[in-house]
Amino acid sequence: NLNKLLKKNGRILIFTSQYGYGIGLWANRIFRSKRRLKKGEENEGHLNWLKFSEMKSLFNKSGLEIEDYYHYSIIFQQITDAIKDNLARFASKFRKKRNIDSIRQGQSVKEDLRRKERSPLIMLPLKLLSYISYLDIILFGKWLPGESIFLKLKKSK
Repeated sequence: NLNKLLKKNGRILIFTSQYGYGIGLWANRIFRSKRRLKKGEENEGHLNWLKFSEMKSLFNKSGLEIEDYYHYSIIFQQITDAIKDNLARFASKFRKKRNIDSIRQGQSVKEDLRRKERSPLIMLPLKLLSYISYLDIILFGKWLPGESIFLKLKKSK
């Protein structure tokens, strides 16, 4: 129980997935599918995505309350990540960076590019895409649930 670890005026910061309005989930909502996971997520180890209201209820039952939150990965972050992942996979073919896990291959190359690349022609688009992804928080962060959420928790009074 996180409540037992928390000091009197302490805070817990959590970044996690949630059931929200991600691009892949819009079709589920439109067609009233009961599935909360997107195709293939069971294979990645996901069991279920909780709604914001369900998380809030679980925290309250554990003696914690949400002090602040920001929804994330609603529209822009998903689009920019898809672009960066595909660019990184493309770059990996030229850099001979191979991984067994094709899903993580793009992430691995993105991390290498971020750490090692010095060319402004590569770094500028990557940075620009990263800034664009934060439009989700700025525009929708408090009112439209996304695939992810930042939570700041404290002990209930």
